[in-house]
Amino acid sequence: MRPIRVISSPPAIGARTNAYVRMIADSTSPDVTTVPFSWPGALEGKYDVMHVHWPELLLRGTPVRRLFRRAAFVAVLAANRVRGIPMVWTAHNPTPHERSSRSEARLLGLWDRAVSARVFLSNADMPVERRDRDVVIVHGDYATVFGTLTDDRPDPDQVISFGLLRPYKGLESLIAAVANIDASSRPRAVLAGHPADPVYARKLEALGSGVAEIELDLRYVPDAELARLVRASMLVVLPYREMHHSGAALLALTLGRPVLVTASETMRELASDVGEDWVLRFEGELTGEVLVDALTRARNIPQGALPDLSRRSAAVIARQHVDLYRSLVRA
Repeated sequence: MRPIRVISSPPAIGARTNAYVRMIADSTSPDVTTVPFSWPGALEGKYDVMHVHWPELLLRGTPVRRLFRRAAFVAVLAANRVRGIPMVWTAHNPTPHERSSRSEARLLGLWDRAVSARVFLSNADMPVERRDRDVVIVHGDYATVFGTLTDDRPDPDQVISFGLLRPYKGLESLIAAVANIDASSRPRAVLAGHPADPVYARKLEALGSGVAEIELDLRYVPDAELARLVRASMLVVLPYREMHHSGAALLALTLGRPVLVTASETMRELASDVGEDWVLRFEGELTGEVLVDALTRARNIPQGALPDLSRRSAAVIARQHVDLYRSLVRA
């Protein structure tokens, strides 16, 4: 088979790239080469497939950068249509996490109509009016990125929430839930990750300042250190206001830790795949009572037990992506 060259956004290399994007690139067959996205590279067209995960990220920046990027975005879509280069979109969320402007929304609509194939991360996401090239490739695990598990034992009184700290993730509710538990039995809660903006960081600091059990680690946490933090915790808490998909949930499961998540159809599917004991779900607002109950259930998981991630291994997910790329190149 002839080699395939894929240009990826976000880039699949670099210390701060998305671990899921990196996992796909690292696990594909030797005849598939993934190169990092750049506007000159995208416009030049020396690739066989363009794969984008969050198209809105290509459109944002300072006012001057937005003007350039949006013009380049339209030019790339037009050029790839003329060149016959297929474009793949992994639709992680129904809409961007942050509100789009009208001009951005129009460009995202243009993107949706221009793509050759859309990848959805669960059956629940598949549109009622599906297209011929709509496929489901479930979110994979992170074993290839984070390595093998160690046999360290978690602190039974520690929970953690991690990742890019953004308002939609409902971290305020985690702080409030901990604060509302009697001081004699409060768990420690670590919030680890880089804040989306300084204003949000100050808000979290203000909310957590009066609760001794809240620990804020507001920075990019290197992979190895993040793995140690997660493995040191009994439970990963992800109280997102709306839960569709979560790389953090898959990372927690990869590292052998159960997750407490906002209930949704996609999380029900995940629980069905990996085991109900590993994906604990709650309705409405996170409360102290819900948190205590989930922590108790997490402690009851036998030491050394692991979720069933066989359907979500990097090898399986990468093979499905390669098959998709090849089907588009041959089309």
